[in-house]
Amino acid sequence: RDASEYPFIVAGSAFLHIPVASIDGMNVVYSDYIMDLQALRIYDKKQNQEASANAVSDRALSRLIMNKLTGRVAEEYGVSLDETKIKQATDVLISQYSSRETLEEEMQAGFGWSLDTYINRIMIPSLLEQKLLEKFETEDATIGELHVKEQIQGRHNLFKVEKESDRKKDKTAAQK
Repeated sequence: RDASEYPFIVAGSAFLHIPVASIDGMNVVYSDYIMDLQALRIYDKKQNQEASANAVSDRALSRLIMNKLTGRVAEEYGVSLDETKIKQATDVLISQYSSRETLEEEMQAGFGWSLDTYINRIMIPSLLEQKLLEKFETEDATIGELHVKEQIQGRHNLFKVEKESDRKKDKTAAQK
């Protein structure tokens, strides 16, 4: 939590891909952590929110870890974003401001980032998470049915069965 923000250290960690954390074989690069830490400080200051250094550090690191995990799960389930979806979300965001330039200024003032950085670090991971949640919601019934089926199959295999007629009776009982 006592992170060095010296430009040489941050640049070196980016070049060497030095991790600040690792989860399930995936590294969160130190320079990404520092970038998010700095952005959260700017954001909190602009919102007149005071948070401890540890709280800000935890928020930055947990978001980066969550993005890594979301990316892994999305890949496992074949969920991805296309450029059209990203452009639509970007257009919606821009439409909330008088111009793209105004939004760029707000991003710089609110996070210390360009709009492209915001899109890549915040918007795209959020869109991917939403799309993954939608997939789980639509496939939830199928996943649940498979889980119940596995439980039933496992459960009726635990009964000692002497006769075939007993097997059918026990299987019926196990399914209840």
